Amino acid sequence: PSGLSAAYYLRRLGHDVEIYEMMPKLGGMPRYGIPEYRLPEDHIDWDIGGVLELGVKAHTGVALGRDFTIQFLKNNGFDAVYLAIGNWHGRLLPLEGKELKGIYSGIDYLRRFHTDEEVITGKRFIIIGAGNVAMDCARSALRTGAESVLLLFRFSRDLMEANAHEIADAEKEGVVMRCLVSPLRFLGEDGTLTGIEIQEVELRHSPDGGFPDVIPIEETEEVVECDVVIQAVGQASDLDDIVAADDLARTRYGTIEADEDTLETSIPGVFAGGDCYTGPRLL
Repeated sequence: PSGLSAAYYLRRLGHDVEIYEMMPKLGGMPRYGIPEYRLPEDHIDWDIGGVLELGVKAHTGVALGRDFTIQFLKNNGFDAVYLAIGNWHGRLLPLEGKELKGIYSGIDYLRRFHTDEEVITGKRFIIIGAGNVAMDCARSALRTGAESVLLLFRFSRDLMEANAHEIADAEKEGVVMRCLVSPLRFLGEDGTLTGIEIQEVELRHSPDGGFPDVIPIEETEEVVECDVVIQAVGQASDLDDIVAADDLARTRYGTIEADEDTLETSIPGVFAGGDCYTGPRLL
């Protein structure tokens, strides 16, 4: 959304604009991270058509840091570069058994519904997380034939980050939600996931506010059988190749460092916006 919006307004102001996009089609996370039943692709195509019809040129299937660099763009006559690369890297919990087959990030899981990659299926799904991405994953699992979908959240229900109607819709469709439980480790046989060990927790609220501390409750461990775990526990930008190629500065939060007022990065004439600057936000 950020990159396409920038292209639209810059073109209307009379600038020549070209988009370089990593994926096969334009649209970013709305196209590849939101299920079709929530955001039909023909709606996305209609919006993008309005941008391209102004004369914006698009190059798809090319990734910054892998196929070209910022310096390459400058050498080829571009006066300014706007980085709006989003948060395409799904974070994973560093738990024992994380290498087992059957464990995926929410971003990886949802992307496959919009590409030629094989869609992930299974009988018993565990979803870790309680944001909108987690709800999308849970509801999508039911739509692909899962017999059961259990969503785990280590905080209380009132701290769920998903929209209230998304939570309600997921439960109406059959998603079971368990709050105040924390994953401990993944279990498997012959390299394949068979279950997850969890533990009940309680919250200790701080007088300063903010998220409470999570305190494990002893002797409440249990094993839940499953064959697929989807972790919707956060997203980030994959900046390693870009930093290595162009020496772009990033913050300690893994976002692109830029001036608050101008959005100019550590490289003159190069700007950043959207999720790669702010961190993940709602569409």
